[in-house]
Parts: sequence; structure tokens; C-alpha cells
Amino acid sequence: MNFKKCSVALVSCVLIFCIFTSIGLSASETDKRITIGLSHVSESNPFIHDAYNLIRAAAEALGDVDVIFLDDEFNPDKQLANVENFIASGVDACAVCNTSEAIVPKLMQITEENKVGFGLFFRKINDPEIKKAAEESEYFIGYTHEDEFNNGYQLGKAIAKKGGKKAVVISWMRGDPTAEERYAGYTKAFKEDGVEILAEQWEVTTGDKSAAAVQSFLSAYPELDTVVMVGGAGEPQLGAINALVNAGRIDVLFVTTDFVPNQYEMLENGEVDIISGGHHVDPFFEFMLLYNWASGNSLTEELADIKVNYIFVKSLEIQKQYDKWIAGDMLPYNDEEIRSMTVKYNPEMDYQSLLDWAYNYSPEDVMKRHQ
Repeated sequence: MNFKKCSVALVSCVLIFCIFTSIGLSASETDKRITIGLSHVSESNPFIHDAYNLIRAAAEALGDVDVIFLDDEFNPDKQLANVENFIASGVDACAVCNTSEAIVPKLMQITEENKVGFGLFFRKINDPEIKKAAEESEYFIGYTHEDEFNNGYQLGKAIAKKGGKKAVVISWMRGDPTAEERYAGYTKAFKEDGVEILAEQWEVTTGDKSAAAVQSFLSAYPELDTVVMVGGAGEPQLGAINALVNAGRIDVLFVTTDFVPNQYEMLENGEVDIISGGHHVDPFFEFMLLYNWASGNSLTEELADIKVNYIFVKSLEIQKQYDKWIAGDMLPYNDEEIRSMTVKYNPEMDYQSLLDWAYNYSPEDVMKRHQ
């Protein structure tokens, strides 16, 4: 018996086995399904429904990712519970639209302890200490947001140009960075253009509360000519609009952020005068950021800061463009474009490219790509 030949054969078999085992492990890792969780208000909200529809389309186009959507009723305790539920479900990453910055350190702690990627959408971090902790965290991937100060400023200038002089302001939570920055933008514009703020009502998060606020303001300030609805993702705006219509006061200018159902008809009838929105793509870009990270292809080692532009609807023509190219049957991004935003399908994809995709978002952008 030739022991030398047997030894060589044995070594060869071991090497071949190791190679195939290695290949098998790599394939297994590559084929691993990713799970991402997102926490916001219910999909009964049309704005969130559009956002989640786009993310579902992205998940289908990518083929290897599952998405869990949980309703948090914009409540901090429920947001904490949702993140804990995400982790219990075995997610690789998750994101929330945080109610305030105060909740972010706790969410960061939970996700970091469990080695789960974490991010924010419709929000950024302003507090220097919280931002420093986020920058130092291995698992805080980044956030997607809009320029809220400029949003409020542009809307304030536009409504003043339209004739607004005496305004009331309705908003949601004090301490929420989005609400506070929009408000600061409005007040700067109003100060420049001589618009007086007669009164304010904060902590308004439902249609009933916004309707009651409008009714109270109309009674207390018959001279008011402008209602500023800082935001609310649909329901609060509709409550305020219905209150003005029911009072026979559609002569009062109405300006807000977050698009609403039947918006074209409301603009045509004068129930809404100026509105910004269309930023339901915001969670989509946060999802793409987390997907790249979870698939082992992090786009940046720094804290990602993605900015999405608002669409400012000041005329029916702009609304027509939006309805045709973004709110119609076509989604703003097709399967090929979605896959191109991932390193898995497009090795040349990088952080700057994702920033460009988000920043360029507009009806004109979609029309150029899909015409």
C-alpha cells in the first residue's frame, strides 16, 4: 500500500471539503434575508400609506428583505415598545419618526445593546450631546429629513405675498424639532413681511382638536385672515379645513405642510391656498440606507444625514405635475432604479449617490427619468 499517495489524496479531499464548505458558508451569508422595522402612525393616514407602499415596492424589487410596519400613534412609550418588539422579532435594523429628541438616547441604547442598526426618518438631531453620542455609536446609522426651517420660511413668505396679515398658528408637540424649526421659519418670514401672529395652539395631533382650535380662533379673532397649520400628516389638516368650510370662512387663507386627500379639489375651491409636501419618499431613503448597511455594504462610516426636498404647491399646475408623475399609477422610482441604489446590485453605489437621489427628488426629476 502506498501511504504517500494515500496521504496526498487525504489532504486533497480535506482541501476540497474546506473549499466547498467555505463556498457554502459564503452563499448562506449572501442569501440571508434581511428584516427591517419601521415605526410611525397607522397606514390609515394617507401620507404614511404612500410612504409604505413605496417601501413595499422596494422590498419586492430587492427580493431579500422583509419589512415590519408598526403603529406607534406618535406616542413615545409606544415607540420604545415597538423598537423592543422589532428586536424580539429579529430585525437587522429599524427606524422611527421620533416624537422628540428626548427619546432618542433610550432608543439608541436599546438598539446598540442588541447590535441592531438604527435610524430616524422625518427627523434629524439638533441637540449637540445626543448628536455626539449618535456619531460615536456603531449602530446609529443615520437619519433622513427635510430642511424644516426653510420650509416654514418659504411658506410664510408665500402666504404673506398672497395677502395674509393676521395669522393664527396650530401645531403639534412643543420640543419636536420638526415643529419647532418650521415654526421658527414661519416667524422669521412673518416678521420680515409684517404678518401678525394673533394666537397659537400647540399639542394638536387630531382632527377634532384642530377643528376645535379653528372654531375657537374664529370666535375670538374675527379679523384673522390666515390659518397656519404647521403640519400633522393629514388628519389635523382636514379637521382645520372642515372647520373653516363649515363656518363659511374659506376666505381665510390656509397654509400647511403634508399633502392631503382630494388636494386638487381643495386648491381649486380655495379651501387650501399653499401647501408643501410630497416628502413621503423620506422613509424610503432611510430604508435604503439601512438596507445597504444590513447587507454588509455600509455607504458611509460617518453619521448619515440625508436631506429630501419638499414640493411646494402654489398653483393647480404644480399639483397637476405632482398628480401625474408622483401620485399617479407610477411610483417615483422603478425596480431598476431601486436596485441601482444598493451596492449589492450596483458596486458603484456610494453615499454621495444616495444623497443625490434624495436631493434631486421633484416632479421634474421623475418626469425626466420616466417620460
